Amino acid sequence: LFFKDGRVFERFSQAQFVAGRPAGRVWSFRDVTEHRLAEAALRESERRSRALIENSSEGIVTASPDGVVLWANPSTLQLLGHKLEDVRGRNLAEFIHPDDLPLVMELFGRVLMEPHQRPQGRTRTRHADGRWLTLEGTFTNLMKEPGLHAIVLHVRDVTESLALQEQLAQAHKMDAIGRLAGGVAHDFNNLLTAIVGHAELLKGHMTEGTAAFEDVAEIEKAAARAAGLTQ
Repeated sequence: LFFKDGRVFERFSQAQFVAGRPAGRVWSFRDVTEHRLAEAALRESERRSRALIENSSEGIVTASPDGVVLWANPSTLQLLGHKLEDVRGRNLAEFIHPDDLPLVMELFGRVLMEPHQRPQGRTRTRHADGRWLTLEGTFTNLMKEPGLHAIVLHVRDVTESLALQEQLAQAHKMDAIGRLAGGVAHDFNNLLTAIVGHAELLKGHMTEGTAAFEDVAEIEKAAARAAGLTQ
């Protein structure tokens, strides 16, 4: 029964018999306004939570304590190139690089032993097409959360970010090498200038055609070649 003032009542009817013959009905009523409002608020809260999770750009995965995937949001599935039925019921170990499994097991153990902790880690995870992606994740223990009872993983893809960081580091190294090489070339050119200058002074005191003159000329040629190489 819906009243104009917003109250809602449930009504119940039970037939009554006397000597096997119908004698009437007993009606009872119960005010369920608050209960229905609470149910509506809960449904709205669940709807908002579901919308936030399913539309989150961050990957969200729920797993059992032994690592079996219970659920994954659309961002996770898109990231890894899978459908929900492809991952549900499978162990996370099937997707993790063998070298990174000890870390994942250590993080699972830590979050189970210390529920208040939210350990983080970085692992290589296989895409459906065979590629390895580097994912960064946070583990949260929600085993005591009603209706969930799971370990929750929040993950994001850092593959491209790490590659860019590596490229930037290489660029810095090459820049440092370039500056070092430029400094060495500058200093070497100064030495060559001194060698060529002193060779010219020596030639001024020598007779052309003599062995000593030819030796100094060879020094000048070698210095010129060294200058060209430095350039």
